[in-house]
Amino acid sequence: MMTLLAPATVAVFVYMLLLWLPELQDPAPVLRRWSRTGSNPAGIHAVDAVVTAATGRFAARHALTETQTALLNGMSSRPAMVPVTLLIHPALVRYDGTRFVRGSAFNLLLAGLAGLGLIFPPTVGAALGDVPLWVFPLTDIVTFAMGWFLLKNALSDISLINLVLTGKH
Repeated sequence: MMTLLAPATVAVFVYMLLLWLPELQDPAPVLRRWSRTGSNPAGIHAVDAVVTAATGRFAARHALTETQTALLNGMSSRPAMVPVTLLIHPALVRYDGTRFVRGSAFNLLLAGLAGLGLIFPPTVGAALGDVPLWVFPLTDIVTFAMGWFLLKNALSDISLINLVLTGKH
């Protein structure tokens, strides 16, 4: 049983880690801290440049108009309302011309979380009798937490960005 569960656990973990990687790169911690606290720890110009660059990358990826990009930049006056998760992970959504919808990476994220739901119980059962195998259920828990964080934040960001940019949910 573990010959199937172990590779499945590792595969989902690696995918989630690759999806999570932008969170570990330079602008992400600054954007998260700025969005939570509303303060500019690195000086007002440095944070503004990071936010502007992130919105520019997001707008370029989704081919937004200048008006839509201006609306997105205008959200920076209220840091708690900025869709930081989508700015860091623009591949989670796609713009279909009228609104933002779930992208293929988002659908794979959902599939990974569903896969974890199937993998976790038998992995725990197999690990009960063998202590070294506990690494797999613990990996499943960490992977689920990473995926849940992205899923929860991306869903609220999709609603917010659709409301602001298109006026539709």
